[in-house]
Amino acid sequence: MNKRRIKWIIASTCLFIIAVVVVYYIAILPKLGAGNGPTTPDGVSGLDQDMASYAVYPYYADLTDLATATCNELTETEAYNVEGLNYHHPTYVVKGYRFKNASLYETTMVDGTKYYMLRITYTTGTGAMTDHGDYVIQIMNYEPKQEDFILELETIPNDISGFFVVKCYDFFVGMERGDLDYDEMIKVLESIGDSNSELPATTESLIQETSNLQNDGIPDSRKNLLFGDIPDGTVAVVFTPTQPNIGNIYIPDNQDEWKSAITGVMNHLQDKEYDVFPDADMKPIQFFWVHDGIEDRWTLGNDGSLWGDHLIPEGSVPFTNNYIAPEDGSELAKLMMQAYDYLKISPVKNDQIVDIVRAELIIKDKSYVLDDPEGIKKLEETLKNGSRQGGTGCYFVLLKLYKSDGQTIDIAIAADGCAVWHSDGVFYKYGGSDASQKLFNLFGIDLPLATFVDR
Repeated sequence: MNKRRIKWIIASTCLFIIAVVVVYYIAILPKLGAGNGPTTPDGVSGLDQDMASYAVYPYYADLTDLATATCNELTETEAYNVEGLNYHHPTYVVKGYRFKNASLYETTMVDGTKYYMLRITYTTGTGAMTDHGDYVIQIMNYEPKQEDFILELETIPNDISGFFVVKCYDFFVGMERGDLDYDEMIKVLESIGDSNSELPATTESLIQETSNLQNDGIPDSRKNLLFGDIPDGTVAVVFTPTQPNIGNIYIPDNQDEWKSAITGVMNHLQDKEYDVFPDADMKPIQFFWVHDGIEDRWTLGNDGSLWGDHLIPEGSVPFTNNYIAPEDGSELAKLMMQAYDYLKISPVKNDQIVDIVRAELIIKDKSYVLDDPEGIKKLEETLKNGSRQGGTGCYFVLLKLYKSDGQTIDIAIAADGCAVWHSDGVFYKYGGSDASQKLFNLFGIDLPLATFVDR
């Protein structure tokens, strides 16, 4: 066989393989995008590729029938109120997790049929980017093309990873389990209801129902606190509770009374420099009101004064006046004190940490006890000699201190290397860079706590 014939055979074989691949690609092209989420179906003649990248539709649909496709980011409140999908939100949110972000994909076909996919991410972190440990729920009103990955709840294997789809009633739910263990993952999926289910109050309150109720000793008034963003136009009271994994936002029912009181004091604004620390002349409570581009954020002083900001719409010069005297803001201060009392805010002062006989550090429902007299003495001295400081973004866990008179003091202590503790939003720094490690060593724990807590 000569070289020319060999080359011809090789070339013919290559062309045959290419032809097979092209035919196969054309055959599957109409089903691209019909899976767990949007894709970009290159090669469909006349199709807007940007629009098509958002398309979601069932396995039997054809992209050539696409009319429009959009994707919009939603707040938690908006995500909860998506008509037709809101009944299918999980009514169980894993302890320590909160709403992170949501997107709604909407596709309309030329015959007017609409398909929706609502993607919601839950996180233990605070950042905007998706973390490895986040878990994701996708609610779809169509059957995606997942082949062998559409499961029944009772057939989900223990070791499942990545993205999978479960059939729930007459719709489909996709999930990425993140760092959830199997039991928690199943609880989330089992809590998804059908169209006849009772609609929960808010998804924020679901987080509280599934986290607050797992903590003893929390006042009833704190069991409906919220996480997340404050809705525009709503007056909200904000504080930092000692107990981890509960909300920090309280929405008063008497909104009109609050708004009237806030509006009434705005003509009494004064310029006054102040330094909250170390004088510690502020109560650990604030209120926020964002409306019509205006932002009010104020803290209550111990003497009934108000300190904060009244910022007018972007593009204008913000007010620099940041003080309202007690005699001018009495109605507003009264409302703040009512909220303060209702929430049972009662910060522990560092000089109250005396006569400790036992300490219990609680991390992810696991208890680490310190009852060695020498260790207790070191712990007590370290904590009570702390100095006031401003709030921090540290990761906190609960530390229970048992006194000789039978009383128990709860404080939150940073578990990420920060030498800081707080009680209902009053913060203390108790040492230098190695102080936190030394304190946790008393309990036999090394920092960082990656093996103890899910960040």
